[in-house]
Amino acid sequence: MSTAARRAVSYFGSQVGVAVKNSSVVVKCVCIAVTLCYFLTFSESAVNALTVTPGTLLPPRFHIWTAFTSVFVELHWWLVVIDLIVVGLCAKLIEPMWGALEMLIFFEVINCLVVLSSVVIYFVAYCVTSDERLLFDTHIHGLTGYVAAVCVAVKQIMPDHVLFKLPIAGTIKFRNRNLPLLLLLGLVIVCAAKLTEWVYFWMFLCGTYAGFIYLRYLQKHSNGARGDESEAFDFATFFPNVLQPPVGRVVNVFHAILVKLRILKKHQRKYNFAESLPTGITVTLPGSSHLDAERRKQIALKALNDRLKSPELLPQASASTASAWPSLVDETEDVETASAGELSVPDIVEGQKTPLLHVENEK
Repeated sequence: MSTAARRAVSYFGSQVGVAVKNSSVVVKCVCIAVTLCYFLTFSESAVNALTVTPGTLLPPRFHIWTAFTSVFVELHWWLVVIDLIVVGLCAKLIEPMWGALEMLIFFEVINCLVVLSSVVIYFVAYCVTSDERLLFDTHIHGLTGYVAAVCVAVKQIMPDHVLFKLPIAGTIKFRNRNLPLLLLLGLVIVCAAKLTEWVYFWMFLCGTYAGFIYLRYLQKHSNGARGDESEAFDFATFFPNVLQPPVGRVVNVFHAILVKLRILKKHQRKYNFAESLPTGITVTLPGSSHLDAERRKQIALKALNDRLKSPELLPQASASTASAWPSLVDETEDVETASAGELSVPDIVEGQKTPLLHVENEK
């Protein structure tokens, strides 16, 4: 490993360690539980007792506790490292915005949905193939589904952040919005090459969808709203631009059916002007939500910072600033004029001071 790579790994590890150290009790407990359960995996009986097996989760055996313990069990050390890194990033990026309680709710809901969805998938596969190994030789465990849901949360919070660039056909930029699909395709290749079990692929797929469902429809915000119905977080945005129109039409059909069945509610976005207007007015519009406004604010601030940091604009900015601000002599003259009974209101236009209003006091 090169010196630069060692420094990068050391810096990244130190940042994750600091994030975990400064995090809440929830994050610390998850990290400790994942680490301790890894040492229990050297016992086969412990693995069978703590992980989910589709054939034993439901009656007559009904090992329901495994739905809660299996998420802390990882059979490989490199998966433990990935889990700790992801949990540390959650402590640094997501927990300050959501809070410890919301992080705990997100952790529990996602992992329960991933376990139940994976069990249903293997039961359906058993009904098709009649292979009992799918029910009794498959172990569902680990935080693979939670990692997928965290990728969805990162896509929601910072969708336009560039991960890396490839000099292909000009320059191809991979952003956070592409992260779930990229990792899912990577898992397909790894599983097809038989480098790992297909259970990780199904868990990641279920985790991606569970994270989307929770953040899109269930998460409660401080203003009382639920979910994120913005167009930037539509399900079609998980796919490439070419596939977004057909995927969007299919998703809209299913959404309309769920609204008709009253499983989902037709979303309405509200704007409250009570703080700015004395009477207090609430306007309901089909436009963008407060999350959309926050995204646009962050994008605008980033663009402004980039322009201000541009070396081409620095000489022009300094020149315009020097010409725009009046000198001390001008300020002295204004004070003397005002004391003589005259008041002028200047307006700065293209670096020149042009008087717009002149008022004389009548004696």
